[in-house]
Amino acid sequence: MMRWKLPPWPRGRRRAAPWVLLGALSALVLTLAWSGGRVAVTGAQDPPSGEPAGFIDQARGTYLVLQLDASQPDAGRFTFAVPGVGVFVGDAPATVDPPAATGVAVRYAGAGTLDSAAVQDPVFTLWTALSGQAVPVTFQLVAQIGPDRTIATAQLVYASQVYLLTTQPAPQTADAVAANIADSFARQDWARLYGYGYRRLQATMTQDAFIAWQTKDVQAQGSVTGARVATAPVYSAHEAGYTTAVAQLVLTLTGNGTATTRALDAVLVLDGGTWKFQTFQPVP
Repeated sequence: MMRWKLPPWPRGRRRAAPWVLLGALSALVLTLAWSGGRVAVTGAQDPPSGEPAGFIDQARGTYLVLQLDASQPDAGRFTFAVPGVGVFVGDAPATVDPPAATGVAVRYAGAGTLDSAAVQDPVFTLWTALSGQAVPVTFQLVAQIGPDRTIATAQLVYASQVYLLTTQPAPQTADAVAANIADSFARQDWARLYGYGYRRLQATMTQDAFIAWQTKDVQAQGSVTGARVATAPVYSAHEAGYTTAVAQLVLTLTGNGTATTRALDAVLVLDGGTWKFQTFQPVP
């Protein structure tokens, strides 16, 4: 299992569940699936209770991470990430109005820092990592959080530039992607399957390496002679700001004249407005 130490908020990487699967490890789960192995992993998980909430603009790639729980010592603390610019952090907590029927209003105007070298995570928000090279800046932030804490609008003004954030309900279109993924399995088209991998998988494993990995492990079991989507996607909006869709696939593997079936939960995540697979979980 991967384990991460949680540094004091807001510096460093935000906490994620110890079984979050990243990068090339997604391919490892595929390997276990061929042999019927079991692993205690799925997609990313929400932060524990009391952790900050996240809001992601899928179109712009901006995202806001904000502590909305007034009972927490870091209440009002926030980060605002802008692709190509960096991560803004307020020196003091933002003003967070008490919840109302229309949601929660958030305001901040004053000193903070801008970390242009920070590692951003516009998919999950959980893996944002500050570089320690931030510079002092002054900026303004205004945000409106919806009553269900899944919809938000925000704007950050810095050096006469305005950076916007608008979240949208996730598109209910993962069924088409799940069907294409199943077809990729059925055709053993690993290059096509790689194209459906989310950005961190593609950043840490090349297409050629992915194809070689999959070809080797499938051949050890025979060949894929069939694949289908067995269940419609189940959509979940998570507190950390990301959205997942889980659909079950059933694969038929044939080796030495014997056919066997394997069931997998395909965990898809909304990545830049498009459904991508993050991992495959063998179903017992």
